[in-house]
Amino acid sequence: MAHAHSRSGPLHAMRIRLGSILTGFTLLLAGVTLVLLYKTTSIHRSPLQGSKLSELEKAGSTALLNTLAVAGIQCRVQWGVELWGDAMVWGDLHHTESEGECCAACYEHRSTAARGGLDKGTNSSACNTWVFCGDPQRCGSRYGECWLKHHPALPPADAPQANGNTMWNSGIVYDDTAVAQAYEKYLKLTMHTVLGDLIVTLLPELAPNVVREIRREVLVLSQRGKGCGNCKFYRAEDFGIQGVILNPGCYIGTPDKGHPNGTDPKRKIPPGYVCRAGMAGSPHFFINFFDADWGDALCWGRVDDLSLAKIISKRPIKVKATPNELSMLVDELSFNMTLSQ
Repeated sequence: MAHAHSRSGPLHAMRIRLGSILTGFTLLLAGVTLVLLYKTTSIHRSPLQGSKLSELEKAGSTALLNTLAVAGIQCRVQWGVELWGDAMVWGDLHHTESEGECCAACYEHRSTAARGGLDKGTNSSACNTWVFCGDPQRCGSRYGECWLKHHPALPPADAPQANGNTMWNSGIVYDDTAVAQAYEKYLKLTMHTVLGDLIVTLLPELAPNVVREIRREVLVLSQRGKGCGNCKFYRAEDFGIQGVILNPGCYIGTPDKGHPNGTDPKRKIPPGYVCRAGMAGSPHFFINFFDADWGDALCWGRVDDLSLAKIISKRPIKVKATPNELSMLVDELSFNMTLSQ
């Protein structure tokens, strides 16, 4: 990192030593509460040696990034990229264990600014860019440095992120409203399977919170680059197919109640609608094949072409011990997701 740039700007004299930062994240999945406690220190750590240790560290960081995503904290990492900006907190005095903790520290800095806890109170420039030295071998004594910065002109929330080959990893913290507004134009959700693509038209007018969370989830997936860990179709019945979108960051408390027939929940749901299976933040969904009465089921999308969905419904079913058992697919069908206009 070029110190001449990092220490430029009106806050040149500001060198803030962070002590202990306690950041609590309440996870709203399955009623589990997880408190993440991390301690920042000014002591330079010795670099880890060996590629295996480096991979283990990256895996640990990814796990924390997943946890933060569940808590609603957006940590989109640009691997191998050093983002510039005015330094709010100097990395040579501020170390964290991973990219996830550095991102969380940026959020904490923003919260402190909002509370008036910084030297200049609520008018202080808050962190919106963080930079972490994440390559143990290349960083050497700088491994673990976490720079908290402020950039006056961030790119749009849906702009493609850069890829590079420096020893630094970076991220931008956007306001939630900026992310939501940037993704409002995307109304098509494509579920990519080995059998082909299933296209869902999103229905924010029926389920705005669910649609917002799905868009945010796809954003996280696109930056992580490894697909959805547990997105799959697993059940096939006469009425349609059922699946799950289960990856950290999606379906966080979505109390919408939407019905394609408006205020009359007694009317039947038409074919092709994608509705939530279960109560309030369930990640499970079904695609309806026929006019059916599903009460006040929350519908958040519509499939206009059901041909692939019906092919999926014809896949082999597990042997049932009793006729009343659910019709579960022998081979679950995984899918990834992308958005388009």
